[in-house]
Amino acid sequence: MNGAQSKTVMAKLSWHPLGSLDIDLSPRWNKTSTNCCVLVLTSFNPIQGALLSNIAQLPAGTLLAGITPGPDNRDVRNDAFTGQDSTDKGVGLRVNWAMPSGASLTSITSASRYDANDNRDQDFVDVHTLLYYPLANGRAAGVDAGYIQYGTFKVTSQPQELRYVSPDASALRYVAGLWYGKNTIRPRGISCRIGARSSGCATTTRRRAITSRSGRRRPATSRRRDHSRAPATARTRSPARRACSIRSLATSWSTR
Repeated sequence: MNGAQSKTVMAKLSWHPLGSLDIDLSPRWNKTSTNCCVLVLTSFNPIQGALLSNIAQLPAGTLLAGITPGPDNRDVRNDAFTGQDSTDKGVGLRVNWAMPSGASLTSITSASRYDANDNRDQDFVDVHTLLYYPLANGRAAGVDAGYIQYGTFKVTSQPQELRYVSPDASALRYVAGLWYGKNTIRPRGISCRIGARSSGCATTTRRRAITSRSGRRRPATSRRRDHSRAPATARTRSPARRACSIRSLATSWSTR
């Protein structure tokens, strides 16, 4: 819990077809799995009378049964995985030519792809809280599932650099070059997910590629939808669909 493990493979292949020409090929691959960040209670006082999200049907005494909050507590009660699985792979090609004039011309080309899939047990308990979370009209959602939040994204990057270094013996020494980069982010958004084993949630998947050629790598952010931002019209929706209409799903503890 709240740990990580990673595997990385890197290699470098060098070829010198001429005395003045060096070619390096550097492939790499990484896979990381994180089990983070699970909420672990280190203090809770008093548990008696406390409620989850101020809902009477979700008393802390029941939801936290078997857990003793404290500095050394390592116990949680979750019904869904919280963490992220990611894969990062790419390759780089570097070609350097030592020119007869003493100058050097270098080309650096690379391509990489990053894929991530993250998941979070948003209510922090192993009870189907969506049975009791209120809709905008005040009625309970009545969905037999827990509150899970997740998102995925893919990032591709293709930079190219061309660099010229003047001869060391010249009176004026300088470096000149060109740099170009194409970075694309493909987020994937799911409008709602109401349980690890539930198949009744009507989801809407949207994909949009964000491409940047400014030379800067844009932050890779997963499109993560919160039920609290979904429309609150549940008149003609099935119970599973209504889970997407819950406005107030902020998980908090309150005492009477």
